[in-house]
Amino acid sequence: MTHLLLRALLVFSISVNALASISDELFTLKLRLTGEQSVRATDTLLREAVGIELQRLSGELQIEPAVLSYFTAHPQRWVQRFSFSPYRQEGVVMGQWLTLVFDRPKWLQAMVDQGVTYWPAFARPRLLLIGDWVLHGTQTPIDRKLIEKHPDVDLAYAAYLLGMRVQLPEPEDDLARRPVLTQEDVAYLAQHYGVDGVLRLYFEDRFVGGARHVQLYWESDVPGWEAAHETGSLEGREPVSVFRTLLLQRMQVWRQPFEQTLNETRQVEVTFNTPSAEKLITLLKRLRAETPLVSAAHLVAARPGEGRYVITWRGGWQMLEALLSRLPGVRLVSSSEASAQVRLEAAP
Repeated sequence: MTHLLLRALLVFSISVNALASISDELFTLKLRLTGEQSVRATDTLLREAVGIELQRLSGELQIEPAVLSYFTAHPQRWVQRFSFSPYRQEGVVMGQWLTLVFDRPKWLQAMVDQGVTYWPAFARPRLLLIGDWVLHGTQTPIDRKLIEKHPDVDLAYAAYLLGMRVQLPEPEDDLARRPVLTQEDVAYLAQHYGVDGVLRLYFEDRFVGGARHVQLYWESDVPGWEAAHETGSLEGREPVSVFRTLLLQRMQVWRQPFEQTLNETRQVEVTFNTPSAEKLITLLKRLRAETPLVSAAHLVAARPGEGRYVITWRGGWQMLEALLSRLPGVRLVSSSEASAQVRLEAAP
């Protein structure tokens, strides 16, 4: 029976199209173009998009000029396809969306050649952004309704451009609006919103001598990605630009657990419980798509209701759990670093 099932799986795999992986999310970029941006030459827009994508994939605060020039010199080389569509605000066309799909293999190889480390999506924390904006003495929560009226406080879009997944709290969530959050509060919010931690922001936006001045006070609590509760402040001209600076600075902290495990290579046995032969192949394809951290993945045994895989993995155990727990269509059931074994099951 095992040999028959394996043969069926191999035949099936030939007919399956390439499947989306969580790694692919960083290789599709949607840029909002307004004002002068919307009438720039396409080549100029592609060059700017490639520069944004390089910082997005690496999460680096500073990109060396020579490396940036290498990638932006011929932007079409890295783009598989792109398209334009109208950008509307309250039903009125305000500009364009530029959507780009990048060539993942070319990017990864070029980053290795240029000495730039790729920081995959699953190795980044997901954040709950709790923000307040004070303008002319009026304090307003930063929510979707405010962002629709004031795109200059669209923090979610700014985070997206840097490759960070963020959520805003629900308007009626009183817990998120508490002035002080305990560790228990943070843990509850993380579970409720499906995030890893909380980033709280307080913007004081005022005009000094006719010039705009923004003071940002922030608190960060992201267990597992930073050692402790962190606080600080920054100054700048606009809320989004100050927030972007803060986020890039915090990203240097959050990427450290990933960087510290890059030289660790080990094999892991993964058991996947599912009655579907199709899902066994789907999981195999998704695991193999997680290069360069998954250097090999093999389906070594299959029987009705279960498949067993051996993965050669480059990285720490926490990052492996983060990857497997975020794969679509599966649920992490158990994990043992001591025995190097993981059990998954099909998500309901």
